[in-house]
Amino acid sequence: QEIRVGNVIMHGKDPMVVLRTEYQRGGRGSSTVRMKLKSLIANFGTEVVFKADDKMDQIILDKKDCTYSYFADPMYVCMDAEYNQYEVEAENMGDALNYLEDGMEVEVVFYDGKAISVELPTSVVREITWTEPAVKGDTSGKVLKPAKIATGFEVPVPLFVTHDQEEALSMSDRIVVMNGGRAEQIGTPAEVYNRPATRFVAGFIGTLNVIEGQVCKADEVYLACAGGRLALPHSFAAHAGENFAVAVRPQSLRPCALDGEGLRGIVRHVEFLGAFTRLHVACGSTTLLVDCFARDLAATVTVGGPIGLTVAPDEVLRLSA
Repeated sequence: QEIRVGNVIMHGKDPMVVLRTEYQRGGRGSSTVRMKLKSLIANFGTEVVFKADDKMDQIILDKKDCTYSYFADPMYVCMDAEYNQYEVEAENMGDALNYLEDGMEVEVVFYDGKAISVELPTSVVREITWTEPAVKGDTSGKVLKPAKIATGFEVPVPLFVTHDQEEALSMSDRIVVMNGGRAEQIGTPAEVYNRPATRFVAGFIGTLNVIEGQVCKADEVYLACAGGRLALPHSFAAHAGENFAVAVRPQSLRPCALDGEGLRGIVRHVEFLGAFTRLHVACGSTTLLVDCFARDLAATVTVGGPIGLTVAPDEVLRLSA
């Protein structure tokens, strides 16, 4: 049972890579392990049944840090820091295929100079793309349900885990936003949504517009940007001449008179989404999304026509790295 897929053992005179193992429990100590093996030298395959307590020589192999690049059927191609490429046959990849993604750091395993398999890090972070609805209040983690990750592989997760962002916001007491295995922010749904700690969190939770510009001062602190200027909260402690990036939720942008303070743009597209109407407004090289809840808005907005936009300073979100 200590032998795993990807290991290399000596069987007879041939080094054999293990492609599959199947443990079978029998009575009176007759447990067996059926292995599918492939010769690294003659390239032939075979299946062998061993007793569970059989001893065999496991070969210590060379390993090299690489990055997975692409699949060229039937080979998975990895590259090292010196841009050398190594090809591993698909049937030698084993369970690694369940979690492999482009650009992933891996270890390529070599026998006698030949790349024979790939080993992944001890732990990996993967986004859940589908699972059944979460169960509110069940945080024990003892009962599991199936979930799928981007590769299509199914993994067991606790009942309270969900892939649906709206469901997570509505059901959670606290949210942890992860980025590459690191917690970017921990807080209540309202805290994470209204006061995102980083640009990543702001873009991950909900929809937002990123507006970049340079800080200027008059009677108040403003961000001069393509399409006009935005008033900034004094709590930002922004300095004149500083390059700055802020975020504004689509529902925080409000149409206003063209001769008023704020932004100017051209309406490029109008979407009726039931409860609200979403405008796509071009401000310089940036397209802003504007969610309006007025029922008669569609009659007053013209595609291709100008529009003024304003936002309250306390609804402007500061973005960090």
